[in-house]
Amino acid sequence: MLTMEEIREYLQTGKRCLTPQMLNTLRTYDFVVFEGEKIDTRRLMEEFRGCDHCSRLLLRVCALEARLEKYESPKEVVDLDAVLAGFFEKNYKRVSGRVYSRCVLFSEVKAFLEEEFDICLLNASNEIYKRFLCEIVQDTGRGYKRLRIAKRD
Repeated sequence: MLTMEEIREYLQTGKRCLTPQMLNTLRTYDFVVFEGEKIDTRRLMEEFRGCDHCSRLLLRVCALEARLEKYESPKEVVDLDAVLAGFFEKNYKRVSGRVYSRCVLFSEVKAFLEEEFDICLLNASNEIYKRFLCEIVQDTGRGYKRLRIAKRD
């Protein structure tokens, strides 16, 4: 459990060695008071999200949660593909016709990665997005054809 001493240590030193449990506990508070100053915990969480260590922890937790939902073996997973596969299965379904726009899918994947992991995709030719289309969406189309997927209700 996150103690006030650990929060105080962070505020004094800027040390960012936090565990996922500590981050989850901090999310339950609206604010903390340090040396008479009221600090919004959302601002602290945004600082933590900018930390490389914390971003990797968040990525690992989401990857493990995605694997756990499918009851796979408990391997150590720090794989962005597993997170993206979980995102795809949760939000989309495969259909026989080409109905879903490539641009819309790219913007949704881009927003998900930026919001959750602070990973920025500049364009659809990014290697992460190409691998997502080929391996997870299993797109075989060339050019600007629509995808054989639809948004889940």
